Amino acid sequence: KQWYQRRVRGSDRMIKKIRVETKGPEFLRPNPFSTVTFLVKHSTSSLFTLNQETTYRLSHKCGESWYITDICLLQMCAGETALFGFQHQKESHTVTLTLSSFEDAKPVWEMDASEQHSIAMELKALGTECFREGKYPLAAEKYGSALKILISDSCRGQPQDTHGGKINSVRSNMALCFLKLGNPEGVLHHCNKMLADEKYPLEEKLRVKVLYRRAWAWCEVNEFEKCQSDLEGVFQLEKGNVEALKLKGVLESRIKENNRHMSTRLKNLFKW
Repeated sequence: KQWYQRRVRGSDRMIKKIRVETKGPEFLRPNPFSTVTFLVKHSTSSLFTLNQETTYRLSHKCGESWYITDICLLQMCAGETALFGFQHQKESHTVTLTLSSFEDAKPVWEMDASEQHSIAMELKALGTECFREGKYPLAAEKYGSALKILISDSCRGQPQDTHGGKINSVRSNMALCFLKLGNPEGVLHHCNKMLADEKYPLEEKLRVKVLYRRAWAWCEVNEFEKCQSDLEGVFQLEKGNVEALKLKGVLESRIKENNRHMSTRLKNLFKW
């Protein structure tokens, strides 16, 4: 039995296939971009609409129920009915799904560069939709899927300037998702990648955003000198940046608090 768990901080949901209630006549399963027709027969969660046959394209919907449905249907064969268990908001639930049919889509590795770019941009747009709705873990997943396609070797047939801009745009959005989720490590990973990439240099406006987001992350992990350095980089490009000025105030407060703690510890260390 396989367990699936989100890889973004802020999610505690795991999805498990408990049992097959009705086997399908075929053994083929849909791929992540197949068009499927399914029915929710029963669920202990209010996330799902029951007994309403629905057709949609996997990976192309934004929402908690769609994410769970995607993961479940990818484990099913046409004609199969299966029971799944999952966690949502720290509570255990079950859902019974029937995969009526599916129309297989071309796998990503068989697509040409133009088709791959099109899929990546669709996923990016879905990520933005999720982000605007405050669904940051889902947004990060969509952006992550888009990024995985864009950085693949087979997806480099587009003009370098536009291709690099798309990669940087998706990475920047992922960094913002991780910032919203309070995950400084994720922010640092993507910001460091962008700032170190000489092949796809950042435009000035985006560079300001990336430096600010990395400065926030450095502050969160108590790397105050590195935070100060990135803030100086922001002010060199945009002197009155409001968010950076706010972060500078936070940084100064953190430094004072840290110095106060260090002073107290030293006094206790040398106390007789």
